[in-house]
Amino acid sequence: ELPQRHRIRCRLIARGSRQIKAIIGDLAPGDSPVPSAVGAPRGPQPVSSRPRSGNLSVRKEFTEQDKDDFLENTYTYMVAYFENSLAELEERHEQISTRLRKVDENHFTAVIYQRGDAAARCKISLGGVFGRSIGFSYNDRADDNSYNESLSVEADDQHLFLRPLGWALHSGARDRKLSQEGAAELYWSLLVERLQ
Repeated sequence: ELPQRHRIRCRLIARGSRQIKAIIGDLAPGDSPVPSAVGAPRGPQPVSSRPRSGNLSVRKEFTEQDKDDFLENTYTYMVAYFENSLAELEERHEQISTRLRKVDENHFTAVIYQRGDAAARCKISLGGVFGRSIGFSYNDRADDNSYNESLSVEADDQHLFLRPLGWALHSGARDRKLSQEGAAELYWSLLVERLQ
């Protein structure tokens, strides 16, 4: 009878050790096989779940070069934005044809024709009468220095942005902070508003 009990006990011990090995094998490195206290997190926590303040921003300082680079990059972005938008406009409307002309590295003009007649024109210039700015005019004459709108670079404590003078816009536009895409869309809207 003793050997029988001994055999049963050995089988139970062997089965228990296999289960323990299986449990330990499923644990991630750093986890404990001992159950944690109720409600306490098990194992290492991801960084995103660690308690911390959301107020971690630090004021940024922008140099004159940062502002000049931002303005020039915005102008380059506008040229591509207008080229692509004019091409798409032609593709969608068979009665529309367009022309974009780069006068020089700081000026380009755009014309939209509807059934052969000029329906809208504009000139966009980098560095107009207001110094570091991008100007918009409702005409495409390269020799004309008039402007209907202007965008200048400003900064808050985190970002560079463009601010319109608000001449060609509704009241309150002067308070807008525009991204490069927002600035390009603003000037595109001024061009196509006569067709809409």
